[in-house]
Amino acid sequence: MRGCSWDSESDAEPVTDDERLRREARHRAHQQMGFLQHLAIFIPVMLLILAIDVLTPDGWFIQWVAAIWGGIFTSSSSMSSTTSSAPRWSAA
Repeated sequence: MRGCSWDSESDAEPVTDDERLRREARHRAHQQMGFLQHLAIFIPVMLLILAIDVLTPDGWFIQWVAAIWGGIFTSSSSMSSTTSSAPRWSAA
């Protein structure tokens, strides 16, 4: 299928260093865009919750939302990150 992400990876041809670097750069750019999209949602939501906290006489709850959301984001981003730039050790 043309345009699928797995299509180019399943080719029988060996991957050149240039192609490998291009794929790694594309992956890093995709991760950075995901982070920026997350941040673009996180900041306005936190500001809205802060405004609600300031305007209501009840206790503060923004720290709980920020901690939970930050924890979920941290765990999901650490699972999706790769260490492709780290040296690869072989068992040989």
